[in-house]
Order: sequence, then structure tokens, then C-alpha cells
Amino acid sequence: MILAFSSAFAIFLYVMIDSSKDTQIRLAEKVQSGKKKFKQKIYHPFNEFIITHVPEKMVKRGEAKYRQAGLKIPFAVEVIICAAVDVSLSFTAYFVLNNVYMAVIMLLLGWMLPQMLLNSIISYRTKKLDSQVGMFMRMVTERYTYSGSFYRAFHLTVPEFKGEEPIYSELLNSVNELSLGEPMADVLANLAQHTCNTYLDLFAKYYGEASKLGTENATTRILNMAVEQYDMHMELSRENKMELSEMTLQAYIMLGIVPGVAVFGAYQIEDYIPFMTTTLIGKVGAAIIVGIWLMIFWVITYKLNTPLED
Repeated sequence: MILAFSSAFAIFLYVMIDSSKDTQIRLAEKVQSGKKKFKQKIYHPFNEFIITHVPEKMVKRGEAKYRQAGLKIPFAVEVIICAAVDVSLSFTAYFVLNNVYMAVIMLLLGWMLPQMLLNSIISYRTKKLDSQVGMFMRMVTERYTYSGSFYRAFHLTVPEFKGEEPIYSELLNSVNELSLGEPMADVLANLAQHTCNTYLDLFAKYYGEASKLGTENATTRILNMAVEQYDMHMELSRENKMELSEMTLQAYIMLGIVPGVAVFGAYQIEDYIPFMTTTLIGKVGAAIIVGIWLMIFWVITYKLNTPLED
């Protein structure tokens, strides 16, 4: 019976929905028209407003953080995302929890949540790139030593990282730049900028200086210096990260006690939930606790869990 009904409903939908090519074309045109109107009437005016009213350094810093996370998001879109999350949390606190104090806290601190997520993505991507960049520099340098051609060494090394993200996508972009005639020094500098890796930036600068000397032995020696400095950095970084990871874990455990106490109170204390959600003291207390918790969580995420170079 259910199968027959499902079949009949599927046939009905197929008959009712015009899946002809003309309909698909009209639908695609409407979508494109809607996107165009949105950009003309909403996005472009808003973007112009942001650019003219926000300091240029702030705009560049915001866009650089998204690039560091592997995302190409304009500053205006970042503002829209943060504002949408902020307002949504504030409205939820006001209409669902019926807590105007919590709504104010969310309005003041809700913008931090997208930044927390962004910092987590940056931290993960940076750690991933740190391990991949060292292998890339070492392989290119060794291949250059044997082949005598940095271009050849670079092109032979890129396929070795297929499937290894995020560095493989960045290396493919570099290959495309080389195919367009960009000098290798500029390509390496762009690669360092896109990956936001300090030691790849040093490697690019060393290559630029070494290429001016024109001797293969000098170039190899200088590039090996960059690789050695990277190795020293990673060894020191491992020791520091072990200490920081212990501190971060302890901080997160302490933060986890707060919602744990709230859950315990909800199950073990009579009238705990009505008190926290309906009385003035409960609403104010809940708002203050959540506000302090968010600020401490932001400090841990932003300060303790970010790359050491920051």
C-alpha cells in the first residue's frame, strides 16, 4: 500500500513539474537575474559602504585571516556572516528563552562565535601546512641538487603531493602561475603569502637572493639553510606545543565544568529550570554566566589555540 502510494505520488510530481529544457533555461535565467539584482541593489552598495567607512588595515586584516583559513571571502561578506549569527543568537535568546538580558549578551558577544570557528580552522590548517611545507622544501631542494634546474625540481615535486591538502591545491595554483609566465621567485612569494607560512616565505626570499648569484652550489647551500631553519623551528615548536596543549586541555576541562553544573542542577534540583528561566535573578545570572563563559572560551581559542607565530 505504501509502495503504491509513493509511486503514485512520484508520478504526480513528475506530471505536475515541467522538466523540459525550456523550463530549466528559464529557471536558470531567473536565478542568475536574482543574483544580479542582489549584487546590484544589496551587496555592492553595502560593500561600498564598508570600504568607505572601515579602515583599510582592518579590511586587509580580516580578508587575510580568511585567506589563512583557505577561504576567499570579502570583508563585506565577513561582516554579513558575523552580523547574521549575532542577530540570530540574540533573537533566539529573546523569543525562545524569553531572556532580554541574554539577548543583550548575545548581541554584544555573538560576533565572536564565527571568529572562534575561523581561528580553529586556521589553527588546524596551519598545523597541517607546517608538516607539508617542510617536506616540500626538502624535496625541491634535493631534486634541484641533482637536476640543476629549480623549475624542473618544482614541477616534479608537485605531483608527489596529490591528495595532500591543503598544500596540493596551493601548489597547483603555483603551477598555473608558472604556465602564465610568472617568474619563479614571484610564484614562491605568492605561495608563501597564500599559505601564510613563515618558513616558506623565508625559502622564497632565499631563492630570490640565491637566483641572483647564478651559481648552483650557492643556491643549493642557501636553500638548505632555509630547510635547516625550518627543522629547528619545528623541533622547538613541538616542545612548546606540548606545554600549550596541556594548558589548553586543562582550560577546556575547567570550562566544561560550567555546563556540567547546569545539567546537574537541572536534574537534581527541583525548580532549577523555572528559576533560571522565569525569575529576574535567574535570567540575569544566566546571562552573566554565559557572557563570562563565552569571553573565557574566546581567550582560550584565540590565544592558546592559535599558531605560535601569531
